[in-house]
Amino acid sequence: MNIYYTTIDNNLILSGNAKQIFNYLDIASTKKDTALCDLFPETVGIEETINEIINGKKDTFQLNDITHYLNDKKFYNLSFYCNKKGESAILVIQDKSNSHNVVQTIKQKKNELALLNMEIIRKEAFSRTLLNSIPNPVFYYNAESIIIGCNDAFTDFIQNKPEEIIGETIDSVLHEDNKQNIKKNDDQLFIKGGIVEYESELFFHSEEKRNVIITKAAFSTNDDSKGYILAIFVDITEREKIMNALQNRKDAMEHELQIARNTLSAIIQTSHPSVPGFEIASRYQPLEEIGGDYYSIKLVGNRYLTFFICDISGHGVGSALFLT
Repeated sequence: MNIYYTTIDNNLILSGNAKQIFNYLDIASTKKDTALCDLFPETVGIEETINEIINGKKDTFQLNDITHYLNDKKFYNLSFYCNKKGESAILVIQDKSNSHNVVQTIKQKKNELALLNMEIIRKEAFSRTLLNSIPNPVFYYNAESIIIGCNDAFTDFIQNKPEEIIGETIDSVLHEDNKQNIKKNDDQLFIKGGIVEYESELFFHSEEKRNVIITKAAFSTNDDSKGYILAIFVDITEREKIMNALQNRKDAMEHELQIARNTLSAIIQTSHPSVPGFEIASRYQPLEEIGGDYYSIKLVGNRYLTFFICDISGHGVGSALFLT
């Protein structure tokens, strides 16, 4: 920190050797009697205060953090002290350029960090909103199976608060029977990346077993970690119940159709009368699972062989019911 000084008289004219000050301010020496306000415009309006110092009514006065622009930007404090009462005062320049630049740099860095922090907060808020808008449980974890983040649906699934989940391992927060199902294929995901999807059974907090589709995707960041895995559960329990109900209904219908086929087969002629000189054969093939057509071959007396064919409109169950 450099200090430069000179004197000023009661007319506020530089009266001492001001060469160092001129050099510091990058100003060539001009006229012999340089007015204070010409060199330091900041003193305009405080002449009375400076005169009070010259006259001994005040001991000192200081103007802080003055910025001077010419060839180089300079920052300094300007101070006045009483020298000879009623005659002169000492003017002192205290250079603060280096320290001011450091302060400015620190302020700039602080502003940059504040902006960066605001951006991180904004992105975090967006990510949090995005995750919580997903109704299915979502969470992500690292190669050590430590949970890094999750959404509200996952906390409901675990029945724990976020602070009791984040930072903990999968083994410590999940139901005992869920661990292996959830970590399935993780080793390959961390090595090869990509996405895997599979069906599994998971136990929810109520000990209820649910059928779910687990979708997992590997992603990496700029740090030195092996990466992370994002997992999402889609509950398909109700879909499975509907599919099972449909299968049961289909099986029941198949059973009923089989009974109808057996009933129809009982009335369809399979043996035929023996007539010398004739060989009689027949084949009954319904268009669908069950048919409604009918035929009969009978010998009337010993003279007539009769053939009866009945074609009921339509086909299927309706025709079969009409026939029976």
